[in-house]
Amino acid sequence: MKKASVQRPVSAELITEDEQPHRSSVAHVVAPSHSSVSVAGLGGFFRAERIDVRNSGGVVVGHDCELKTEDHYHAYRASLDMEPLLDPSAEVRKAIQALAEDPHNDTAISQLQRALAQFASDKPVKPRTQVLHPAAENAEVTADDIDVVQVADRTLLRHNTKYVVEERVVPLVDLLVKDRRLVTALGVMLSQPTVDNVDSFARLAVRVSGQFGDLEQLAQLPLELAPRTTLFHFWGDKLIDQSSAVMLGTGHRITQRMRLDLPELSKRSLVGDVERLLAVHGLEPKEPVCGQDERVPRESTEVTARSSRRRDDEQAAPRMRPPRRAHPPAPPDPPAGPPVPLDHAPKSWPPLDPNRPPVPLERGPQTWPPLDPNRPPVPLLPPSERARQNPHRQEGER
Repeated sequence: MKKASVQRPVSAELITEDEQPHRSSVAHVVAPSHSSVSVAGLGGFFRAERIDVRNSGGVVVGHDCELKTEDHYHAYRASLDMEPLLDPSAEVRKAIQALAEDPHNDTAISQLQRALAQFASDKPVKPRTQVLHPAAENAEVTADDIDVVQVADRTLLRHNTKYVVEERVVPLVDLLVKDRRLVTALGVMLSQPTVDNVDSFARLAVRVSGQFGDLEQLAQLPLELAPRTTLFHFWGDKLIDQSSAVMLGTGHRITQRMRLDLPELSKRSLVGDVERLLAVHGLEPKEPVCGQDERVPRESTEVTARSSRRRDDEQAAPRMRPPRRAHPPAPPDPPAGPPVPLDHAPKSWPPLDPNRPPVPLERGPQTWPPLDPNRPPVPLLPPSERARQNPHRQEGER
């Protein structure tokens, strides 16, 4: 499966390189690329005297330190979300009907884009992934459930985090609002639902979906339930939870990057979604859709030409097959007759004698001496003490 692997920064705005040394000590909170730092509590204007860091990637306490973080996002498959068009409103249905009558009309194209704009996704904005807060020089720091902790000056910390999701969902509405050619292809497909028009619409949708930016692709991942980074103030006490890293000191240099490893849309999967869209509007392709997935490697020209020549030869001179041999019919079952008697009489056993005495055992039952009630109890020792007193004792003798 071909995947679009993007290994570059999110944008120039999301890369923060703080090389200016701070005159006073600060607490630098860094959140993942898909999240933002949520600040709440009381007394936010007080500097940090006690900092409690929980469930974070790394903690650095020192001066002139450097932090490099990279967030890697991976999805297994990609699908197309057609929900607004499968259940359209009255305005959208009217615009689709006008587009089906004249697919190349600029007014009809603009009317459908305006009707779908209210369902389109909002333009993603740069999240606030970093927050600075003044801290005391001798601030007390406690860490709980932290991956890496460094307490030294002029150190380097590299922290990489991988996020794996099941599916990347691409909204069809965003594609239609983004590209007017795709709207025209949709009108042509609705006016003439042939196999070629369905194939052309699916190919163009795959091509337009590759024009999304990094932030737009990141917004297509189901990360709404992912924990958010929080900075809670309670006067001089600060609580930091679910952060990528926290740096305390002066002269920090932080570089934050993101890597996307997301699959592309498949034309083969889009054909089924397009058929559902046509069924909603009372249409269906005039021919069975059997297009080849453009992401599947095609055969070479030589093999294709040889296969076509073989098919032409078979049509010109079909191969003669020998007729099938007819098997003789099975004979009918014989009619049911009287039961056949046995050759010998059944074996009989003598009846049991209820007065027969029981057979004695070869040896008598084992007897044990009676317990002594005056015997003192034996104290129980722990396993470690028993092993120390008798280290050569076998496991089976215990």
